[in-house]
Amino acid sequence: MSSKIEIWNMALGFIGTRTVASESERCLEAVQCGLFWDNARRMVLSQFPFNFAQKKRLLAEKKIEEVFKSQWKYAYSMPNDCVSPQAIADTNNFYERKYFEIALKETGEKVLLCDVNPCTLHYTADVTDTTLYTEIFINALAYKLASLVVIPLLKNNSSKRQELEQLYQMAIAAAVQSNARQGKEKPYVDEWIAARY
Repeated sequence: MSSKIEIWNMALGFIGTRTVASESERCLEAVQCGLFWDNARRMVLSQFPFNFAQKKRLLAEKKIEEVFKSQWKYAYSMPNDCVSPQAIADTNNFYERKYFEIALKETGEKVLLCDVNPCTLHYTADVTDTTLYTEIFINALAYKLASLVVIPLLKNNSSKRQELEQLYQMAIAAAVQSNARQGKEKPYVDEWIAARY
């Protein structure tokens, strides 16, 4: 388990700059880490369905707008903490996955459109509690944060940024391998394939 400051300092260590003691420190390193922190965290969470950030939620139905009715039957509110929707299903069989689309209503509200009622969403949540983070996620997050703050800290050192981005991609690949070893999701049968048998 690492704190936010420990992750910031890992990122700064990858760059080779000075570390910080607190979020409120008035130095360029702390300011830049604070500026990019939320963005980096959400970017990494959206890249891969890390186990600690997975949620399932029964969605609240919304009135579907006329413009969507030709393609979809239902509209649902999206959870506020959703970073990346993974799959939807009816409440009886989650492993028979369905098609869906995320769209904006005229009011600017984000909705999930589908033909399933009721609808359960499996999604990656925006987890801000660093005590829940795995070591693999922490490593990937530190590399992503470093790749975002390196330009303002090292004054446009694009080769260092490219190096950090490559290390980040390797960290995501390691997460995929680790997740594959931790367990297997129950397989689902595609409804179109199942209908043929």
